[in-house]
Amino acid sequence: MTSVGVIFRRALRDARWGIIGWGIAVGSVTLFVVLLFPTMKAFGGFGELLESPIYKALLGEAADAAAFMTPAGFFGIYVVMFVPLYIAIYMVLLGLGVTALEEDRSTIDLLLSTPTPRWQLVVEKFLAIIVIAGLLLSINFVFGVFGVLITPEMDVPLGSVAAGSLAMLPILVVMAALALLLATTLRSRFLAGALAGVIIIGSYMLTNLAQVAADTLGTVKYLSIFTYHRAVPIMVDGIRWGDFAVLSVISLVMLGLAIIAFQRRDLLA
Repeated sequence: MTSVGVIFRRALRDARWGIIGWGIAVGSVTLFVVLLFPTMKAFGGFGELLESPIYKALLGEAADAAAFMTPAGFFGIYVVMFVPLYIAIYMVLLGLGVTALEEDRSTIDLLLSTPTPRWQLVVEKFLAIIVIAGLLLSINFVFGVFGVLITPEMDVPLGSVAAGSLAMLPILVVMAALALLLATTLRSRFLAGALAGVIIIGSYMLTNLAQVAADTLGTVKYLSIFTYHRAVPIMVDGIRWGDFAVLSVISLVMLGLAIIAFQRRDLLA
């Protein structure tokens, strides 16, 4: 067996520029959004527009006019809700890269020619993805705190900003786990990535549509991962540990299924 941690450290090293680039890019968006709060709040008629069914279907919690008018609600909607969507592409790419990237580079055979169990490759790379997601959210947290501190109208406790940042971790990990599972079960990396994107977008839209058609989609919405990532309540009441646990279990289940699929996969085909 390869020394424990070698693959983990290599995965982090390979992702260092991605962490910096995505972290600064998403953090800059967060800073801009926070600084925009006084202007958005003062914009007349915006609240009524958000209450329309079309906006509710497209934006979900972001169409909550009452929450929009409060600093915590605004931060929850436009940071805690949307930042995972911004980083989704990177998370999917990381999930695909656990095995599919190695196969595309033709380095998978070389790597597994050493006494490295397949499960170790998957587990160590997936743990690296969790750390990468945590680092991205930490950078975003710094930008968010800076924005809150220099915007007097954004009266949000820093503890709530920290809670919102931590609460975004499980939804990001689920996205990566989904991409990993699809990459180990499908032969085409492109198909796996496209399907992961469709599922993520479809899940987001399902949660939003359920707010408009509660009678029809009230039960179906629980199949959506975004149902367990309620941004505004997180900012108001703190992390919802039940939802946090549900998303964590979903990630573990998909990780386990991915390991099984990779163990059975014929890499020579």
